[in-house]
Amino acid sequence: MAPQKRAKHNRSGPDSRYVLANQILDIVRDRRLEKDERLAEVALAEQLGVSRTPVRAALKLLAREGIVLARPNQGFSLQKGWTELKSTILAAPSSSEDELYLKIIGGRLDGTIPKSVTQASLLEQFDVSRAVLLRTLSRMAEEGLVTKNKGRGWTFLPAIDTAVALRNSYDFRLVVEPAVFELETFEINMVALDRARSRHLWLLEQGDDLNATSQQLFEVDAQFHEMIMGFANNSFFLQVVQHQNRLRRLLEYQGYWDLRRVRTWVSEHLEILDALYAQDLKKAAERMRKHLGNAYSAAVKLGVAKGSESAGRKGERRPARRSVKTQQAVAGGRT
Repeated sequence: MAPQKRAKHNRSGPDSRYVLANQILDIVRDRRLEKDERLAEVALAEQLGVSRTPVRAALKLLAREGIVLARPNQGFSLQKGWTELKSTILAAPSSSEDELYLKIIGGRLDGTIPKSVTQASLLEQFDVSRAVLLRTLSRMAEEGLVTKNKGRGWTFLPAIDTAVALRNSYDFRLVVEPAVFELETFEINMVALDRARSRHLWLLEQGDDLNATSQQLFEVDAQFHEMIMGFANNSFFLQVVQHQNRLRRLLEYQGYWDLRRVRTWVSEHLEILDALYAQDLKKAAERMRKHLGNAYSAAVKLGVAKGSESAGRKGERRPARRSVKTQQAVAGGRT
């Protein structure tokens, strides 16, 4: 199956080379490219929806990592074949913007940053340059965390940041996400499945040496759930899960410091992937339901959901398990 063309999007962030480099690795795996095969800048730029300049920067990064070879006047070629790169993901180093990003999220969750805030107050609170702050806020705006006010300042958009909202979100997801497997339109994209499996295996292989950022881990988690919804070939399912991912981003970042929790959800995702490889949709639905219940319990234990004492006690219970009948359907070829 030919890989789908990537959608165009902004590459101006500090991790742009790493984002593109990992997408080039996806292409290598999708096309089953072998050692010494050439990587053409023009073709990659066309498929990734960017100019040749950022593609060249990403290829130079891959060359520095010993994955591709740069030959004068001959371009780039692979030093490793797709089988050697099956679980390879490049983790971007942390930057001052990454650190500020997490500090702002932490401040919002612990109440030291109000819902609406000015640039001046953030500059005073975190002692960073205006350029770093603006890039960080722009990044948060792109991710749907904040919006720029018409006048002065920025406002945090609605998010899952209370015990009640957390419980309601998982109640909703427990109904929607396991049910998608029984849709007649559900069709597995094996290329996407292989790509997701490679990323999850890479995370497990890192063990305690895992140095991916909270944002990178969240993206793997969120993309997994959006991939499953994409198999439904029904935009309504995909849109509601994308919306849930945006809402939970603020809260979920806190949990990625716990490597044991990360390994747990990665393993649970792999169980769902294994069921899909076997085209056992009933088992996939059961694994998804179990995974979401476990994810809810782990989120509650983070202790960051705000609310009244009574709401907090209610948040300790697991969301109600809905009885959703699943039936095996014939399938075509990121909590």
